[in-house]
Amino acid sequence: MRSHRHLVVSFLAYLALALWTTHTSSAGLLFHSIFTLGDKYYPLFWWKDSTLFIWSYEWWPYAILHGLNPFITDYLWYPIKVNLTHMTSIPSLALVMAPVTLIFGPLFSYNLVQVLTPALNAFCARLLLNEIKAPSFATWMGGLVFGFSPFVIGHLPLHPNLDFVALVPLIPWLFLLYKKNKISHLTFILSMAFTLAAQVGVSLEISAFIALAGIITLIIYAEKITPDDLVILAKSGFLATLFILPFLSYYFFSPDINTTGVPSFEDRGSLLHNIFVATPAQRYHQNRIDWTKLDAPELGMHIGILLPLVLIFCRDMIPKKISLLVVVFLLITLGTPIQWSDASTPFFNPIGLVHRLPLMSHALMIRFSSITWLVIALALTYIFDNGTRLTKAAVITSLIAIAPNPLWGQWIKTSSNITPDHYFAVFPDAFTTLSFHKYAHDKKFIALPCAGLSSAWQAISGMEFKQFCGYTGLLEPQGELGLHTPLMEPIANHGGNPASPEWARQITQTIHKYNFDGILYDPDPWAPRAVEDILVKNGWSVQNFDHLEVLSPPK
Repeated sequence: MRSHRHLVVSFLAYLALALWTTHTSSAGLLFHSIFTLGDKYYPLFWWKDSTLFIWSYEWWPYAILHGLNPFITDYLWYPIKVNLTHMTSIPSLALVMAPVTLIFGPLFSYNLVQVLTPALNAFCARLLLNEIKAPSFATWMGGLVFGFSPFVIGHLPLHPNLDFVALVPLIPWLFLLYKKNKISHLTFILSMAFTLAAQVGVSLEISAFIALAGIITLIIYAEKITPDDLVILAKSGFLATLFILPFLSYYFFSPDINTTGVPSFEDRGSLLHNIFVATPAQRYHQNRIDWTKLDAPELGMHIGILLPLVLIFCRDMIPKKISLLVVVFLLITLGTPIQWSDASTPFFNPIGLVHRLPLMSHALMIRFSSITWLVIALALTYIFDNGTRLTKAAVITSLIAIAPNPLWGQWIKTSSNITPDHYFAVFPDAFTTLSFHKYAHDKKFIALPCAGLSSAWQAISGMEFKQFCGYTGLLEPQGELGLHTPLMEPIANHGGNPASPEWARQITQTIHKYNFDGILYDPDPWAPRAVEDILVKNGWSVQNFDHLEVLSPPK
């Protein structure tokens, strides 16, 4: 009971810190606005990634309850079919949150998971550390290092497939429980298989790197691994494969249709200086160094300046094999090629060749730092548990120096004359009204903005309509309906290109050809006025639904 009470108290402490970390001026709008970190306002187009995840929270339970194929859909980018196993569609999180989604909606599920993620990450890491070291402040701190790492905080507002890494420490934790005879063979096989399968449903990228990390760890600790261990791990892996066999079959044997594909791995190298300096920290210090072109999510690689020094000078307090794991995992995060700011360096990391392994062909090595931070947390736990007052002070100082870099930078409001209403992705109430549901039921729209908020619109409406547009992260239609064709550009660019009477005639023919019912958009701030004017002059009608408009073609 004391042990359980200890775990409950530690989780509540992590949860309190997570709530403080993710406090946001949109906290009162969890049902209406996309989650943001702190008080920083992000332009709406930043939320393309978020909209796919909001859509996914609605899609998976919706598809299963309605007897649809959950892996292939034409609800987005109609009439093109989208293979959701090739997208970051988070089926595991969506299915776990299905009861919440059915009651409160997908936007609330998305926001709730993002707010709880750091606490869950930290708590699961502490479960692992408690099996290695006696429960203490050191193991609590180790959980904190992993759960609130720059990797997690950097991805937190946008990428649940990357920042939700709570299952990562559960895999070695289960193995340790088995090795200590705390769980039976059958319990281990079932629990490990379920955890591995669930992780694949969260992120294929992280799953691939877990497999790589597991192989490296087994090699380094080979003398402690028995043939029976390898057999039971193989059984768990085989059972996990059976659990996700439908998913894998669509992943490997059902190709994309009319998509441009994924950028090659070589196009993205790790940013060398980001190991030591986090970009938002520079913004926080009045842009003393102008690295503003770096994306905040790429903070996943950041480990600060003090932490490597602490690990080096306190190496005698860390088991040599853990030190070796830290070095190996840090090297893997460098990837290939190594970059400095916008320029690629001539230095290539041979370990980066692991991207040619299965499931890693398009994964960035920076994803590996999710696992690197777990090993760093383990190393710091050893230092803090065994060290002197001086080394403990050094550990705490290094963590204080690291944590604020991504965190404080995210909390700074942007200096702009644009009001928050233009930055927060606040959704029109029309999507939840009965009149719109009756009107939109089983209809097909071209939705604006393309590749943006319309994914979330569709989810919030309860999948009432299909749409050409949305966002799937990697998809861009080709052919007649390509976004960059003369036919679609005036719509896709929100009226940025001129629309002529001839264009109006052609788009009307295309709308009828593919059985679309019209163009759906929010006129503020996505107002294609030039498009609307020319279509109205050519016989199109306009229908209003509470800050939402539908342009319908003539019969």
